[in-house]
Amino acid sequence: MNIKNAKKGYTLVEVMVSTAVLSVLIILIFRLYSYGNSIFNYNYWQQSRTREVEIFYEFLRNDVDRAANRNQAGYTTIMGYMVKAITTTPCPVHYYDNGGAYFLLNSTSENKLLEFEMNEADTSGLYSTMSDEAWSIGKTISVQYTYQKGTIYKTRTITHPAPIQVIESRNKVLEDVEKVKIYKDNDPALDGNVLKFALILKHPTRNKYFEAEASFSIKVPFSPETSSWMWYY
Repeated sequence: MNIKNAKKGYTLVEVMVSTAVLSVLIILIFRLYSYGNSIFNYNYWQQSRTREVEIFYEFLRNDVDRAANRNQAGYTTIMGYMVKAITTTPCPVHYYDNGGAYFLLNSTSENKLLEFEMNEADTSGLYSTMSDEAWSIGKTISVQYTYQKGTIYKTRTITHPAPIQVIESRNKVLEDVEKVKIYKDNDPALDGNVLKFALILKHPTRNKYFEAEASFSIKVPFSPETSSWMWYY
């Protein structure tokens, strides 16, 4: 038998080296795929949450734009004559005050961020000549923004006329919120009634954050509160 013409097989060392190289390549490909998938998921999360923050701020702006004092109409005496008069009761924007610093939204219980009223007057008796007819506020809606475990909720309640009616019950409006900062800013051009609202959102699995802030012009006074304040209706 001619030994020179015999077929040469692979040695055990060659097989082990080839397997090791193939394993390294598979691991590298898997890691590249995982990294790319992670980047895609984070970018998708950030884009989704950015859009949700924009919508949240837009709805909040629409709400606080309607924040109003409570107007009660009745009669008063001026120079011996009964005339109709409007009495205004201040209804400030109550907000959680943390000294202008961020605070965590990781509480397991529900806590308040904002509360204010939207008042719609009933003017049906305003121009009446009947001395015994008066008009009053037609509807008062209390708006509350609360948080629990990194999620912000919104509730709207009709507090006048009686009985009290919940028209929007604890509706979830924003998730993955890590921190919030609410504070009053001074702006002489807007009579000083400017509310700053800043958010820091955190990805649920990655240590990634982004921040978003908005300013709101408020027509009513401000009332900074502590974490233990109660509902005002």
